[in-house]
Amino acid sequence: TTLPRNWIEWLKALSNESFTKSRYIAEQALEEWPIDNLLKDITDVQAISSVIIAIEEEIAIQRLIHSLPLFMESCKRSVFFPNPLFLQMYISMLELITVHEVRDLNTLVVSQDIVETALKISPSEDQYNYILSMVESIIDKANGKNFIDWFLDYAELLISENTSDMSNRNKLLEKLLVKVYSYNEWLDEFHLKLILKLSSEIGIEKLFDNISFKDDNVVEDKWDKYINKTIGIYTLSENAARHAKEYLEEQISDVKIILNHDKAVTDALRNMAHTSDFVVLVTQSAKHAATGEIQKILRQKDRQPLFPIGKGSSSIISSLLKD
Repeated sequence: TTLPRNWIEWLKALSNESFTKSRYIAEQALEEWPIDNLLKDITDVQAISSVIIAIEEEIAIQRLIHSLPLFMESCKRSVFFPNPLFLQMYISMLELITVHEVRDLNTLVVSQDIVETALKISPSEDQYNYILSMVESIIDKANGKNFIDWFLDYAELLISENTSDMSNRNKLLEKLLVKVYSYNEWLDEFHLKLILKLSSEIGIEKLFDNISFKDDNVVEDKWDKYINKTIGIYTLSENAARHAKEYLEEQISDVKIILNHDKAVTDALRNMAHTSDFVVLVTQSAKHAATGEIQKILRQKDRQPLFPIGKGSSSIISSLLKD
């Protein structure tokens, strides 16, 4: 079998049963197939979008989904990222996840990454509402307490990005926050505070008037190990990191929070890794120079980073409680 030489050939090969090394080749492709060489104009993007949405065989869907973080990372390495030309392709990826009702949590986290990227392009109102409809469909089919942080990350993302239809967005946010609150027996104190914060930003806080909090001493015990410690948070999602920092500083006595968003290896990044007692490493895709350097420094210190399931402040905070 001839090996694919670009992402379109890779996508077309996914339905071939003998293409068992699709993930391995995607890892190599990330370094060897710059996306800008392939997608130079709208015709190229329409071609790859058509290939994505035409994938139907179960084996091809599973292979694509397994490598979707790598493909998204390749898109992010475009010199024009988030690249308005790519919008139709991002929408096609969401359609694939929606149409095939993918419920694997890792893939759903990638869906959030795709939505965030698409919204940064400032889609038209029709495109925006179509994206929202897919988000709603994805959220409707995800049920269970394991999705709590993911739900709240999604709400935080929708609020932090520009909207071209506030009314529609707020209806979805209300539905989403009410769904999260329906899991109240599994919600931690920070989940409840985040529900109140997000609901107040869209003027629906009255829906959650009956939220009550446990005794402060019970809550504080969970954070005792972080008193007088330094927590480093590495993420490219600056809003989520800032929200997590505000909450943690309010909750923990004498804690120092260092945020870093550098895409390349810098002195500030190395300093964060060297001086932090705990490091939260937010990464949904392939390692790059910055995350690789952090992990190398932590290994030298015989420390492991904490990996949140998602990119939002709920996932970041949750990773510290689970440690």
